[in-house]
Amino acid sequence: MVNLGVLRATGDGVQMDRKKAMKLYRIASDRGNAAAQCGLGTMLREDRNFVEAFRCYKLAAEQTYTHAEHELGCCYFKGEGVEADFDEAKRCFARAATKGHELSKNTFRVLETHGPEKSRRILELALSYAR
Repeated sequence: MVNLGVLRATGDGVQMDRKKAMKLYRIASDRGNAAAQCGLGTMLREDRNFVEAFRCYKLAAEQTYTHAEHELGCCYFKGEGVEADFDEAKRCFARAATKGHELSKNTFRVLETHGPEKSRRILELALSYAR
């Protein structure tokens, strides 16, 4: 289910179909699959359904799914689907970083070095260059 969801979401080898991808992710997510929960969270976040996306990332992170821990940190940092919480964001990024998640390592270093406000400006600037 998860792999089919990924293929439908990206259009890799099949016709891209977000609606089918979301359905496949939901089925696997309801069965407790952390990768599906994270994938569904990403699709919901793209649709700006931040509360539901946060819930999905949290479910996956509770199963120690590394990328979900990173995404949960982003939610806490930006206040998407949850009240912004700099300290909780740092904890999420630290958990993912200790497992080798490169973006979390870099993000944690910025947060640790610069604090909340300066970190926010640095990370927003970095994201604008990435686009």
